[in-house]
Amino acid sequence: ATNADNVGGAMRTRSFGWVQRANAAAHHSPFSTGGGCFHNVNYEGEVDTIPYGCWKRSLFTHLGLFDEELTRNQDDELNFRIKQNGGKIWQSKSIRSWYRPRNSIWKLFLQQMQYGYYKVRVIQKRGRPASPRHLAPAAFVVFLTTCLILSLLSANLAGVAAALMAPYLLLSLFFSYLAAKRGGWDLLPLLPIVFLTYHLGYGFGFLLGMYDFMLVRRSARDILTANYRPSQ
Repeated sequence: ATNADNVGGAMRTRSFGWVQRANAAAHHSPFSTGGGCFHNVNYEGEVDTIPYGCWKRSLFTHLGLFDEELTRNQDDELNFRIKQNGGKIWQSKSIRSWYRPRNSIWKLFLQQMQYGYYKVRVIQKRGRPASPRHLAPAAFVVFLTTCLILSLLSANLAGVAAALMAPYLLLSLFFSYLAAKRGGWDLLPLLPIVFLTYHLGYGFGFLLGMYDFMLVRRSARDILTANYRPSQ
């Protein structure tokens, strides 16, 4: 009906327990992921990527198969190829499936670190980022590290660092309030930590990917090729 090359549904979540519920609430917030449409269960229309797709077999004959070098972002890289070749990706509200988020802060950090790490490889393969939002977490990690160094140099610089960090803290509290309003007020104390985990994990992984893939040109590290799934 849409004449799309790839059609899929939003990334709905199903969660149990405090940490997993907080992760699910953050997952649907634009503050954690930069506003990707597939995190919005109410959106229908053309998108730049979709997590679970449906394609005609002829697409793979034309564009090639999934890139199995990538532990993460295989779907993202394929969708990037579709868009670069003038294709169309469509998100439909009538397609419904559920995703179970990570159930610990450490597993969430490793997951996001993998996403950031392999995003660098996708950028290498495709020649440019699919969206500026993919660069933001790495810039945030560099910014945070700079602020921490400044705070160690002198008391005056510590004040400057605190002032620089204040907007991020305010945004984190604001979006934590919005996410807790939807997901449950008991999540409010944990949500700032979950948001920070999203940003630090992805940003650190991206910088590590730049070092490995662009500077020293080595293969992926073993810890970043494993799958970390929530225990059932």
